[in-house]
Amino acid sequence: MNVSPPSSIAVARRNRRRPGPRLLRYWRYSQLGQVIGAFLFAAQMNLLLVAAPLLVIELGGEQLAVGAVGGLWFGIYVLALLAIGPHADRIGVKRLVLTAASLSIGTTLLLMASTSVAMVLVAVSLAGALASMFWSPLSGWLSSGYEGPRLQRRLSCHNLGWSSGAVIGSLLARQLVAVSFHAVFLAMIAILLATIVALAGVRRRRTCAKTRPAGRQALAEPPADDQARLLKAYRSVARIALFFTCIAAGATASPLASLVTSLALDPSVFALGVALRSVAIMAVSLALAKMIIWRYNFPLLIAVQLAVVAGGVILSLAADSLTIYLGVILIMGGYTVVYFSHMFYGVSKSARRTASMAVHELVVSIGLAIGSMLIGGVLGRLVGESFTYQAAAACVAAGILIQIPVFRRLRRP
Repeated sequence: MNVSPPSSIAVARRNRRRPGPRLLRYWRYSQLGQVIGAFLFAAQMNLLLVAAPLLVIELGGEQLAVGAVGGLWFGIYVLALLAIGPHADRIGVKRLVLTAASLSIGTTLLLMASTSVAMVLVAVSLAGALASMFWSPLSGWLSSGYEGPRLQRRLSCHNLGWSSGAVIGSLLARQLVAVSFHAVFLAMIAILLATIVALAGVRRRRTCAKTRPAGRQALAEPPADDQARLLKAYRSVARIALFFTCIAAGATASPLASLVTSLALDPSVFALGVALRSVAIMAVSLALAKMIIWRYNFPLLIAVQLAVVAGGVILSLAADSLTIYLGVILIMGGYTVVYFSHMFYGVSKSARRTASMAVHELVVSIGLAIGSMLIGGVLGRLVGESFTYQAAAACVAAGILIQIPVFRRLRRP
């Protein structure tokens, strides 16, 4: 007896009655789980970075130990990038990301059990290493197999995810610390469990490093010579631009509170200035997802860096809250365009995307460290906030002067 196959109408009706499998399939093949994972991990990371210094104070730590929290996290993060980045594609990006989130629960439990400053610093150091195991593999994972507009949209959604998570985590930390440190750490554990669930259901994409470039058509064909030369030129100048704009972003963040105090402005001006930094990152990331004018546009790349220079000059001359807000928006808006451009050029046509993202994270980390510690910290205390902002503007201007001859040389056949 012949049985005819079910009609398309019957299949559609059956699928409408079974929303669960469709949702799971969408979650598996879309970027939603990765964006939510980035949001959640960034939220718990900021919970840690806000609560850990306060816990050190609670345990009787001195100012040196309080400052060591951020320094240790940052330093270990950079060192771990050097160790993990080159091998992440071979190990497996999904495996690394889930391992990092799982082991982060252990570091949180260590924080909960901490009875001394030394235990807190050990936990923070481990958290920095695990963060490097999470971020560059996640970026390589979500970008693998995509080029052009689709890659642009995915990177933009990723930036929106982590930047909004950072804002929520910082705001949530202030509320939970007022309750107790255990409330903060329990919230971190819950967020990490949610991160694991969000990412576990996403498809494991085979990374380019696991295929044989010469024998598989899965890899993108190498671009023509002129296209490869153009990409190399933009990748190089974007890396120079990223380094110097990160120095400016780090340098202008550190002395902002002192600037508000020296101008006798309300403390809420500082809080709003910090919030505007995150809002600018999110707004510009959203705009870049819809625009293509910034791609392979060297004059525009220079223009956004000039906006950062203008922001530094405005902050050095600031006399009221409005000029502070304008300077912050110009600096962080320009920084975000440069940050996003380097991500895009870095992974485009790359066979080792996680390693490329590790280089991106390394440049960002070193630039921010130089800006916040040396220019915004040491130099700011010695010569004052106004000169700090001028020095930040001068750094970006110097970067522009380096990029112009580099770009012209690399563009030549």
